[in-house]
Amino acid sequence: MKRTLSVFICANLWFVGLCFSKEQLRVYTVVKGDTLVQISQRFYNDDAQWKKIHSCNKFIKNPHWIFPGDELVISVDVPEDVAKEEVKEEVASAPAPVTTPKEEPVKKVEEDSIIADENWEFDGYVSGEKDRKIIIGQGDIVFLDLGKKQNIKPLDRYTVYRKDRKIVHPESDEDLGNLIRKIGVLEISTDIQSNTCTGRIIMAREPVLVGDMIKKQPQ
Repeated sequence: MKRTLSVFICANLWFVGLCFSKEQLRVYTVVKGDTLVQISQRFYNDDAQWKKIHSCNKFIKNPHWIFPGDELVISVDVPEDVAKEEVKEEVASAPAPVTTPKEEPVKKVEEDSIIADENWEFDGYVSGEKDRKIIIGQGDIVFLDLGKKQNIKPLDRYTVYRKDRKIVHPESDEDLGNLIRKIGVLEISTDIQSNTCTGRIIMAREPVLVGDMIKKQPQ
């Protein structure tokens, strides 16, 4: 039985944005030594544009302090001819209207992150760690709140996701939803009960937490 966390399906909103603006949003992960001035120079070739980056990321309380791992939403210019081509592609590939928003495609802001509201479908949660470790990483065994009744099978693979901060449009301040980040991947073991099972973390970009969401990977 699927549960919903609420991923904001913002395809229509982003399509409108592409039609009226030559800017797109990208996500940049801060690394050691970064400053907003340096990032501004990298993306805009103008270190004075750090204020624009700051305004897009209101979780930064002090612009002089950013930390490795922080994910910054950055509005970048797209060449006019490229923007037009992207709009044409959107029009050509736009799916027929649907009555249920959750069936619309989710807008990706980077390869493994999506902007989502409270209706994104996922399958379950990481409910615990077998050895009660504080830090759960690659190779560790975790408990999941899914089992035989949810048709779980050994060797099924699930992506682990985590709900991050709110994302707002840098110009309109409209709430676009939450940033949902990919944390890792797990594989179901043979220990499957009626409503629970265990899985092994086979890839983790950062420690997995109890409460992280899981979604089955396509076959």
